[in-house]
Amino acid sequence: MASAVQKSALLLCGDYMEAYETIVPLYVLQSFGVSVHCVSPNRNAGDRCVMSAHDFLGLELYTELVVDQLTLNANFDDVTPENYDVIIIPGGRFTELLSADEKCVDLVARFAESKKLIFTSCHSQVMLMAAGILAGGVKCTAFESIKPLIELSGGEWWQQPGIQSMFEITDCVKDGNFMSTVGWPTLGHGIKLLLESLGGKVCSLEKKQASVLFLIGDYVEDYGINVPFRALQALGCKVDAVMEKGCVTDGKVVTAASATDLPAFLFDLSTALGLTVMF
Repeated sequence: MASAVQKSALLLCGDYMEAYETIVPLYVLQSFGVSVHCVSPNRNAGDRCVMSAHDFLGLELYTELVVDQLTLNANFDDVTPENYDVIIIPGGRFTELLSADEKCVDLVARFAESKKLIFTSCHSQVMLMAAGILAGGVKCTAFESIKPLIELSGGEWWQQPGIQSMFEITDCVKDGNFMSTVGWPTLGHGIKLLLESLGGKVCSLEKKQASVLFLIGDYVEDYGINVPFRALQALGCKVDAVMEKGCVTDGKVVTAASATDLPAFLFDLSTALGLTVMF
């Protein structure tokens, strides 16, 4: 979308990063005109990182499933924090390795020292701990098993008020330049916080709140539903998803050929709804 100021984001990647927590911010930011560089230590542009989905299948803990690969578009060794407005670190166990990588820990620390935005999800808050950023009582949320580590690192555990189960969580927390989310179910609010923190302003041609209905079923394309669903939540739309045997459409029809077309799809869909984001 049109932007008066070019914003830039750095997406820190690695094998087994959480797929939705990678793809949703990547495609949403690209659709709003933000430049996103995807990098991983010891890899170059053109190399790939494995992504995994984390879902609950009736066991005590989530199940990790390899679902896709992401092609990097920049070189880690060329990264300078001053060239970016935010670093985004998806969840996933790749951050366990990166938290012991001096180059990665130093990179995160330099973003903090430069007062740049840092966006973490689920387990990637371990990068904040490794960089010593939480000391002093920084409010932070994460997957519930990370709570003791946050507190031991000097951070203040934050949890959405009135929640009985982690499955009810919808909100994220921001403390200074640090944004943290419990995981992909909260990306709607997380992306909203991210856009606002980047100076983005959602402009609407309509006075009333836009409402969007997703018709879905088994084997719906995962990015095809999750990316626009979370993006529209971030833009303040009322978003619902239903299942039915058939549907009737009326008015404008917006389509995308594949997941890689989703940034352009989001631009067209937002425009059709009278929504734009200005920086």
